[in-house]
Amino acid sequence: MTVSVRCLPLACLVLLAASAHAQQSFPTPEAAAEAFVAALGTKSADEARLAAVLGPEWDQVIPHGSVDREDVDAFLARYREKRVFQKTDATHQSLAVGRDAWTLPVPLVKNANGWTFDLKAGEPEIRARRIGRNEREADQALLAYHDAQLDYAPADRN
Repeated sequence: MTVSVRCLPLACLVLLAASAHAQQSFPTPEAAAEAFVAALGTKSADEARLAAVLGPEWDQVIPHGSVDREDVDAFLARYREKRVFQKTDATHQSLAVGRDAWTLPVPLVKNANGWTFDLKAGEPEIRARRIGRNEREADQALLAYHDAQLDYAPADRN
């Protein structure tokens, strides 16, 4: 038996394992969005489905616990309210939800297999939004501190 024939089962196993962790492609952007919404769930997200929809390294870009469930529920409510796909070009679209057309930071990209979420392309926008949110929270903390100082200052403490 030659070496190549003995390695064939191993090669098949490696290919099967790789395809089990591959990101899922969808025939339309709408199908991709529906799969994403289904993965978010109604009470908690299905991490295995998120990995299939967003790719196996999704949790490196969106760390566990970094998104509050109330934010997910707000997104789902906006998604049910209204959703449109904003075409960037022939192979790129963004999902916009709600009356205010809030865009999902992860774009959809059409490749040879269909439509997929391009998490790498969305990573800079995810980081910018997270930093922006943290800055707003810091501003609110400073304003609360300022208000407390204004409340404290008029009283005679001597």
